[in-house]
Amino acid sequence: MKLDIINAMHLLPEHAVKLFNDYLAKINMTESELNEIESRLNNSTKGTWIPMIEGITHESGSDFIMTNVSNRDDYKNSERGQDIELNGGTKDDIIFIANAKQDIQKMINEIRKLKNKTE
Repeated sequence: MKLDIINAMHLLPEHAVKLFNDYLAKINMTESELNEIESRLNNSTKGTWIPMIEGITHESGSDFIMTNVSNRDDYKNSERGQDIELNGGTKDDIIFIANAKQDIQKMINEIRKLKNKTE
């Protein structure tokens, strides 16, 4: 059974609640920090990023990140953004960076949702 500490706060002694709230204040991101992260995300190349890995998504050529596409087969899309090519790094680095574009927005949304529950 998972303890839902936020909903169980009323069961804790007052000093424990204060310690917990002090701890949360130290580790919580501020809305300003979230806005800065979101601004960097919004200023990056638009659209979904797809990792393109030689031998997995295509037969030959370099590994790269395709931008502003709906899926890896959307390479002929006239709205496609510029490819992002990395000098160095591993295939896993390319996969991580490409997915970060989508993952960061999901994480920001989840953090805001959780913060709203605790306020």
